[in-house]
Amino acid sequence: MSLSRVTARDPGFATLAAFDVSDVHIESSLFENSTGAPWHEGLFVGSGHVTMQTTTIRNMQVGIDIFSNGDVDIQSFRNYFPTTTPTDVVIENPAGTNFYGVQVRNGSSLNLGDTKLRITNPGQPWGGNTGGVTVSDGGTLSAGANLLISGSQGQGVFVSNNSHASLAGSSITGSSHGGLVVANLSTVAVGTGTNPLTQITGNGTDLFCDSKSVITGGANIANATSVKCGNLLTGDTEPIP
Repeated sequence: MSLSRVTARDPGFATLAAFDVSDVHIESSLFENSTGAPWHEGLFVGSGHVTMQTTTIRNMQVGIDIFSNGDVDIQSFRNYFPTTTPTDVVIENPAGTNFYGVQVRNGSSLNLGDTKLRITNPGQPWGGNTGGVTVSDGGTLSAGANLLISGSQGQGVFVSNNSHASLAGSSITGSSHGGLVVANLSTVAVGTGTNPLTQITGNGTDLFCDSKSVITGGANIANATSVKCGNLLTGDTEPIP
């Protein structure tokens, strides 16, 4: 299914739900909760696949909720629309009632390709696991330089419960609590490439990991001044023979 130039406002729950191995392409659309009142979700993706470009999700309690092995790609799809030039996917929260920009859980994945995902003002002031992108319970986040999270009221990226995230050139700035938070047997790999270093700065705590979790590629992180992570490795691994 393909959706283009669709405006969906004030749903009963979610503006779009994808289940049962469905495949959905979304572009040039607006999904909005006009009042910011709870509880609303932009996308509700369980065991389905969604590809997005050039779309705004506004004032949802969860911008994108991915669960039960669902998959969302922030990526152009020029095989279907070869003349389309993709622009950003934006999850914005001027009402301040958001909990999760993107929630990735239960073996699901969020993958960023050639299109930017901009998340502004997500999360809640008490912090917890609320914030820009929350990855839990075996979820995965694959993000390069096209992930930009700013002004989170909670965390920037929160990875927990045996989950994994890869970042390379991403930007996580201005979170009231943690910028990058890794907990409970989880891992984050910060890689290199042709893009700038990963910017994690201006957060309450820029980097945090508990004793059972690891962040690798610390040398590829720029401007992190507040660090609370005993398992922050400069390279990709511990020294190996």
